Amino acid sequence: MDAELVKLAESASQTFVTTLAASAGGLATTAGRTVLSGLARLLGRGDPARVAAEESALEAAASTGTDPAVLAARWQGRLEALLADHPELAGELTALADSVRSAPGSQTAIAYDNAQQANQHQGIQHNTFRAADDRD
Repeated sequence: MDAELVKLAESASQTFVTTLAASAGGLATTAGRTVLSGLARLLGRGDPARVAAEESALEAAASTGTDPAVLAARWQGRLEALLADHPELAGELTALADSVRSAPGSQTAIAYDNAQQANQHQGIQHNTFRAADDRD
């Protein structure tokens, strides 16, 4: 199998699992539903019965509390098998992963005591932190 396709399967599976793990609502979020429906569509190859079966199986796997690394490895294997049989689907998989990566996300940050935080989902951010007694 082409090394580029293996890398695509690895990157996409990591993106999907990270998206599910990072979302507070996981599967209930728009990003989570995008991941599951997109993967099911690809793996089911457009057959409505297969797509529904794939979505159920993916949802069950994602909601069992499986370690994210294990889930990513499983999904990578499935995607590698799909791309080995249907390399023409690489563009669709890339588009799905890109759409998930570019979707707005959410982040929760909690600081205690004198901690300072600077969180940004996307773009460039420059921060200068000073000790509490150096502030005006």
